[in-house]
Amino acid sequence: MNKNVKNVLPVAAAIVLGIISVIAINRYITAKTTVVQEKKVRIIIAAQQIDEMQIISLAQLETKEIQESSASDINIVVPVSDDLSKLSIEINNLKTMIAGRQAKRSITAGAPILWSDLKEAEVQSLSDIIEKDKRAVTISVDALSGVGFNIYPGDRVDILATKDAGCGGAAVNLLALNSATVKDMLDTSARNPELLAQAQQEKSKTFILMQNVLVLAVGQNYSTFMTSKSANTTYSNITFEVSIQEAVMLTHARSNASLSLVLRSPTGTDRLPADKIFEVDCEGIKGKLATELDKARAETSLKPAEKTKTGAPAPLKQAPK
Repeated sequence: MNKNVKNVLPVAAAIVLGIISVIAINRYITAKTTVVQEKKVRIIIAAQQIDEMQIISLAQLETKEIQESSASDINIVVPVSDDLSKLSIEINNLKTMIAGRQAKRSITAGAPILWSDLKEAEVQSLSDIIEKDKRAVTISVDALSGVGFNIYPGDRVDILATKDAGCGGAAVNLLALNSATVKDMLDTSARNPELLAQAQQEKSKTFILMQNVLVLAVGQNYSTFMTSKSANTTYSNITFEVSIQEAVMLTHARSNASLSLVLRSPTGTDRLPADKIFEVDCEGIKGKLATELDKARAETSLKPAEKTKTGAPAPLKQAPK
């Protein structure tokens, strides 16, 4: 019996050692052959040949994914985002910043565009920075409707329209929800008697006309690299980049309603869907709508104690009476 055990032990030990060797070799081979997925970033590249001293247009700009280790500080890198709509806005913002500037050197198609490749163009045209299939349209503004002249090229805004009774604003309101009806809304009253009657009965109201609109120029300044963005900057008009249908709608609206701009955060991507767009009239300001909006704002705002924790100034104490 003992002799049989002595004969089996070396065999068993050899089998165990063999299994351990196979496992070790397998792990070694796996470690050598496994490719680590390196993080990628998206950079701006030349979609077409860009000549030295040429003014860069939007059509000449494209993006490309590269390994993060291959990117440097002088690459124009698109901020990372898992939200495709936000990523698209970030790309468009960067393209708008680059378009209209001159290339210091010749850049071949497909090559990265570096910050060091760019310089301000001494002479350029607004048409050079308009996106393909888009149009530029201008509205008049003052300090009140233009957010105190704190809007600059490259910013994005929402456009509000306020109409008076009988001004044709009912047509503009429908245009805000469906730009395909532009032509019908501009027809004569003989072809649209019901709309005309509706417009005459409408009360004064304010509604959202357009959302997330790109500002191309303020006054005659269309440079996104303004040397000064002081509070003393004034202008009398703002130019937007829109589709041709939106241009018709905005042109009609500026003649039949008072337009005001609402400045958006550079990182904001929120939009009210069509079924959530609402109007406000005098009754709404004094009535249920104002109460509901105030309640919603209170629920989303931080309490005074929480604001203090985040570093915001604590509320002032009232002096004793």
